[in-house]
Amino acid sequence: MAFDAAPLHCPSAPFAPDAKAAVEAVIVAGAKLLIEEPWRVSRIIRGADAMTFPELAAETKRRRALSSPADFNRALALGQLARALEAPAFVVAWRKRARACARSPAAAS
Repeated sequence: MAFDAAPLHCPSAPFAPDAKAAVEAVIVAGAKLLIEEPWRVSRIIRGADAMTFPELAAETKRRRALSSPADFNRALALGQLARALEAPAFVVAWRKRARACARSPAAAS
């Protein structure tokens, strides 16, 4: 069965800056949330809770270097994480979380 539909006319130039600004705003907001709540990183990278900051940074860099994901949400989440990793506040929050997890009773079992 063939799909016979008229092509959509999408204006190109006028909306490009708006889309770029919207994506950037989402990345900034997501990075801020990751800094405030670093536990969310484990939703982006499985096993992140067991990683040191350098390991997390290396894994994020490795994943971003792979071919572009077909899933926009995944690409966006990695962009947010990469932006958060650049913030000194995230480094502090990540290390504080790692110390707290190491002291938890669940970590001892």
